[in-house]
Amino acid sequence: AVATAAHALLTDQADMALAGASALSFPNQGYLYEDGLVSSIDGKVRPFDASASGTVFGDSVGAVVLKRMVDALADSDECLACLCGLGVTNDGASKAGYAAPGVPGQREAICTAMRVGGVEPHHVSMVECHATGTLVGDGIEARALSDAFEAGGGGAERGSPCGLTSIKGNIGHANAAAGITGLAKAVL
Repeated sequence: AVATAAHALLTDQADMALAGASALSFPNQGYLYEDGLVSSIDGKVRPFDASASGTVFGDSVGAVVLKRMVDALADSDECLACLCGLGVTNDGASKAGYAAPGVPGQREAICTAMRVGGVEPHHVSMVECHATGTLVGDGIEARALSDAFEAGGGGAERGSPCGLTSIKGNIGHANAAAGITGLAKAVL
C-alpha cells in the first residue's frame, strides 16, 4: 500500500495518499505447536535470536498519510519522516519455500530501496526488519541485508553498528498489517 501510494505521488496521480492495512483475529483461537511449522513453541517471538522457535500472530491497524516533501513543507505540515526509497519484491521461483523468502529477491529489494533513495549502507543506523523469529526466514533476511550492504560498499566503511529490529517481538506477526506496523514503529 505504501509503495503504491508513493508511486502515485511520484507520478502526479495524487497530491496526498492514505496508505494502511489491518489484521484482526476474532475470536482469538490460539494454536497448538507443531514441530517444523511457523508457530512459536512458547508463544514468544524472538527475532534474530538463537533461541527463536517461531512466531505468533497478533492484531494491528495502521495508516500513514503521504505527501511529496515539497508540498508538505509548502503547506507547513508536521512531517515525522521522509520516505527516501522503496524496494518491492516477489521472490517467485527463488523463494526458499512457500512462506519463506529467498536471499536474491530480498537483497534486490534492499539494494533498490537504497539506490532509489540515494542512501549509502554506512549511513543506515537501524533497519526495521520483517523478522518473524523463524530460523529459516530470519537467516535469509540477515543474509540478504549483509549481502546488500556489502554490495553497496557498506561493509568496509561501517564504523558504527546498524541495529536490526522487528515489531513482531512486541506484538507478534500482524499478517497483512505487518509492514505498516513496522513502518510506524520505525518512524516513531
